[in-house]
Amino acid sequence: MMPHERAPLLVSLRSAVGSTVHAEAPSVFAWLRWDDDAGARWPEPAAIARRIEDAVPVLAGALEDPTTVAHPEADVLAALCALTARIAWHLQRRPDGGHGALVPAAQAQRARPPESHAARPPESHAARPPEPPAPWRPPSPAAAHCAYAFAEFGEPAMRIAVALVRAACQRDPRALERAGQAAGGLLDATAAAELDGASALMRRRALQRGIPVHRVSPRIRLLQLGQGVRAHRTFESGTDQDAHTGGRLAANKMATAELLHRLGLPGAVHRPARTVDEARRIARAYGYPVVVKPSHGEKQAGVTIGVRDDTELAAAFEKARRARAGLVLVERFAPGSDFRLLVAGGRLASVALRRPATVVGDGRSSIDALIDVLNADPNRGPGDAYALVPVGRDAELDEALGRQGMRLTDVPAPGAAVYLRVNPTPMHGGTVEECVERVHPDIRAMAETIARALKVQVLGIDFVCPDITRSWRAVGGTVCEVNLTPGHRPHGQRGIDAILDVLFPQGGDGRIPTAALLGPRAGTQCRLMAALLAACGRTVGRVMQGAVSVGGVAVRAPAGGLPLSPAVVFEHPDVECAVFALDEDAPYAGGLPFDQCDVLVTTTDDEVALAHVLQRVHGAVVMAHGHPALARVVASGGAARVDCVHDTVVRSDVAYALAACLRLGVSADALASALEATGLAPRAPDPAAPAQPSSGVHA
Repeated sequence: MMPHERAPLLVSLRSAVGSTVHAEAPSVFAWLRWDDDAGARWPEPAAIARRIEDAVPVLAGALEDPTTVAHPEADVLAALCALTARIAWHLQRRPDGGHGALVPAAQAQRARPPESHAARPPESHAARPPEPPAPWRPPSPAAAHCAYAFAEFGEPAMRIAVALVRAACQRDPRALERAGQAAGGLLDATAAAELDGASALMRRRALQRGIPVHRVSPRIRLLQLGQGVRAHRTFESGTDQDAHTGGRLAANKMATAELLHRLGLPGAVHRPARTVDEARRIARAYGYPVVVKPSHGEKQAGVTIGVRDDTELAAAFEKARRARAGLVLVERFAPGSDFRLLVAGGRLASVALRRPATVVGDGRSSIDALIDVLNADPNRGPGDAYALVPVGRDAELDEALGRQGMRLTDVPAPGAAVYLRVNPTPMHGGTVEECVERVHPDIRAMAETIARALKVQVLGIDFVCPDITRSWRAVGGTVCEVNLTPGHRPHGQRGIDAILDVLFPQGGDGRIPTAALLGPRAGTQCRLMAALLAACGRTVGRVMQGAVSVGGVAVRAPAGGLPLSPAVVFEHPDVECAVFALDEDAPYAGGLPFDQCDVLVTTTDDEVALAHVLQRVHGAVVMAHGHPALARVVASGGAARVDCVHDTVVRSDVAYALAACLRLGVSADALASALEATGLAPRAPDPAAPAQPSSGVHA
């Protein structure tokens, strides 16, 4: 945001949404921490508005007391920016980071305000009387920057944040109310676009392994893991390596069972029913109990296990019919324990024994009280951060207790187990036990055969058998259904790692080589570097002054569409390496379009900008010999993440580009050929011409 008047007499604010955070809020405004209370959630819009209004006197006080800081206008301006950015961040339901107030380069480094008397040593006060601080004029506009995943949320979030701050500064209750209502609507929209549990767990684990994650669209739960040609996409736990035909088969329970029967595998035995009367005839032929479920669907939707008589069957039939359009299946009941088998990359990676949520009586406590004790387990809670789900008081609980002839107020006998759910899955509050090490080879072979038959990389198999340590051929067993997007809760981190190992074997992170060029000659060096890489046969994603090209062809947004982010080069499926020319003000004004890069080429003397970019460098730095700014940043610890600071003697833009290409892993022979092909090779010297200094690269 760009304030044009002194706060808090703020009348108008202009906003610009950046791509990354680059500065922290001033510590003097600690009250900006909306999450300062343990476990506190982001408050409702009305509460936000009230808190901003309460903060206005604090801002005014900073202006009225010139002894507290040398230039209070600057601090208040920065605080308002920080506040606006933080509100915009949280309006997008972002959990942490990603917001900040800009301290312009000219203010921080190039034209730092004179030191105040309050900051001088005591003896300076004794030497002469204090002087008033020099008038402060911002050399460039302060700004609020807020990261965003989607511009359609980021832009309104910043507009609403500006409206809230402006209304609070003006003490305008009607404007506060309007902005609060707008904030509530945006919160609803961002909540509807949030990832589901499986996708959120996949995202979290991928980031922990250093794999970059990109959300493809707010309208679909697709994640891109990795970059460019090395990227893969996942939907929940499904991958882009799974056959579409396998997905069609897995979605149809009848077709899946028929295929398994033809392969000699223990598929479920069931028949379709169009009416309740037909379902009763099938159930009586099989013999109660039976299982009733929709012919299509997943995640146990509409499934009733252990239907015991005609009355229960009528209710189960209606439940299945409501859950999914199509036929209702009546299935022969399979005795035994419930297991989820996870196949990833053609091998059985995990076997989870699933047990329904259960309480054990102590002879004193009611079932209701025992549920409270069960839910007090620190491993149980809402959201993906918890391994187990709380058990609620709902229709499922009433059904489970009713089958046992019990009610919530009953007191079970000591040691008596009371199950609280018929369905044993973790999403219904059940518990899991990993037992892949005990599985019989025949069961392992069966699971892996099913995955090959469906031609999928990731497959969840619901398998019921009396004993997982014995062959299903000896003790029996039934494959109840298969899932191309199995949930992660039964298998935890082990299952997610198995899937990621399929997509990125040998610990790969899916990143493409990335170079950044910072300094007054960055554009020229970027063009040269892209030309050399292209001549070496690489498809280059190049970003210069906001313009994006892939393989030399410009990538533009359509007329009337949202502007493209420079980070789109990582989403393009053909890009093999990325090259970014950074303006010297980019770290201040727009943030950085990458989370890390392999090579930084720098000729800048702006220590603040350089220190910020170096935080993203996980490789080498190419620079002129004796680079003073870089030396100071390194000495101050600002290059802690740089594996190697490469001091290279370079005297030309071509030499910089060559050095960077070498650091990206391009061979010297390939670069020599590229120099010839692009015409960048130095011409043979004229014997009559005077000798010139060498422009070669010296490692």
